[in-house]
Amino acid sequence: MRKRRKALVAVTAGLATVSLGLSFTSAAGAAPQAATANPNGLKLIKTKTSLLGKHYWYQQTFKGLPVINGYYAKHVGKDGSVEVADGRDAVPANLDVTAKVAAANATQTANATVTARAARARIAEPGKSVTPQPAATSGAAQLAVVGGPNARLVWNVTSRSAEGVSRSLVDAKTGGVVESKVISDNIDGRGSVFDPNPVVSEQNEKLTDQNDKNQDVLFLAQKNVILRNLDGSGKLNGPYVNITEAKGSIAQSKTNTFVYQRANEKFEQVMVYYHINQTQE
Repeated sequence: MRKRRKALVAVTAGLATVSLGLSFTSAAGAAPQAATANPNGLKLIKTKTSLLGKHYWYQQTFKGLPVINGYYAKHVGKDGSVEVADGRDAVPANLDVTAKVAAANATQTANATVTARAARARIAEPGKSVTPQPAATSGAAQLAVVGGPNARLVWNVTSRSAEGVSRSLVDAKTGGVVESKVISDNIDGRGSVFDPNPVVSEQNEKLTDQNDKNQDVLFLAQKNVILRNLDGSGKLNGPYVNITEAKGSIAQSKTNTFVYQRANEKFEQVMVYYHINQTQE
């Protein structure tokens, strides 16, 4: 068009840096005595009252560190009945929780593993471009314990790559990767954009901006597209581009549907995400 408005969104193009973790808000109420039989090994993370009774969820811990996948739940019915779900893993009392591998080194190892796996998956997909993908970036690294017969101290590292969010467990003594898996895939969303420019798509060089006013001819020029690589947060965030600031407010959608008329400030955010993501891919 003859007049282009200055971009009103700020983005971070390239790799997305994300901090990922589980967060709970505990409601008021004391923990049931039976669930505190091992007071050094359980941490109350959530309580909830329902029509059926009261429910308590605990994270298993060892010497103050979370035990991977270790949990304990107790449900107390209004009639006094009790149901327990015990998902704790055995941890040797003498397990040393002093890390020999630094968090930075564990993070580097985890990111390298995730990057390599994402690259292999990309090449293996028929019809997919072999354009190099961005390296994985770390969101968080936390000391934790793996229980069971192969109990050990690990760095629990979350990373983001073209696959989505991955969790890698790195042995805090040897530096070897114990496990690495995708825990949250990138997803596809939907949006409405101009592609190409309306002057081109409508073959009309007389089109003007009109301060972003909705126009019938521009409505016809809008194209419904798939927004690839969204991280599932309900925002326009992915491995290649994040919308971090915008006039008015950041576009959000629980269903990852970002369809706006051009007079809406969020229309430009969708344009930014779609075109940068396309270019980076």
